[in-house]
Amino acid sequence: MSFFGKQCVDIRKTCLNFLIDMLNDEIDSVRIAALYGIQSFNEVLTLNDYEVDTVLFSLSEDNSKLREAIYQFFKEITVNQAPLFQKILDKIFINLGRFKQQDRDKIFSLVQRLGKTHSKIVQGIYYKILGIDKRFLAKEPDWNDLVYIAKMILMYSAAEIQPSMLIECPNFFGKHVNYLRD
Repeated sequence: MSFFGKQCVDIRKTCLNFLIDMLNDEIDSVRIAALYGIQSFNEVLTLNDYEVDTVLFSLSEDNSKLREAIYQFFKEITVNQAPLFQKILDKIFINLGRFKQQDRDKIFSLVQRLGKTHSKIVQGIYYKILGIDKRFLAKEPDWNDLVYIAKMILMYSAAEIQPSMLIECPNFFGKHVNYLRD
């Protein structure tokens, strides 16, 4: 299905809708196969809010193989809207709290990739990602917090592509980046 959709523009959206609907199936192997099929559309389509919401819904399940496939899926797709990107990050950070031991390394790898592939979006919303209000002096976060570490990995990866974003970062950001490098 994904092969034909990628090749034939006329049926592309229909194929994508069919694969998205497959994510609601009860059988995990069907959902995982649908995720891999949707990934192949990355070169020709950008996912919308409904499609991303459908994938994010499955991220809460206590199935490590499904979650791993979803993390891999998000490594390969593209979103163009900052609110949609923020929604993905929020759900990933929730999962980091829920599945610390199982998903930590996968999530760190995912946010590193997202930082590189979505660096312009990250640059535009990094204050929101870090939870900083520009009107007030930023409070230094706990650098042992896994969610904060994931945010730093995301920011640092984006800064490799968009180095100008480091100019406006809070003072503690550089100290924490050096800590993470070690």
